[in-house]
Amino acid sequence: MSKHKVPSISIFTGLVAVVLGNSLLMTSGSAYADLPGKHPYYLHALTDLRTARWLLEHRPGDAAV
Repeated sequence: MSKHKVPSISIFTGLVAVVLGNSLLMTSGSAYADLPGKHPYYLHALTDLRTARWLLEHRPGDAAV
């Protein structure tokens, strides 16, 4: 039975390549994200969220309701 030793530099190089590849994929996708306010329904959704918050803060009744 022969033992083959894998050089540690190739394992290190592979790990570096995987990390760099993943970071490149993650950053390239975020470059195309919409800025707040650019989506056609952004203001409508923001108004709905503010209305929901107000309704939660000002609901009638006690805590049991």
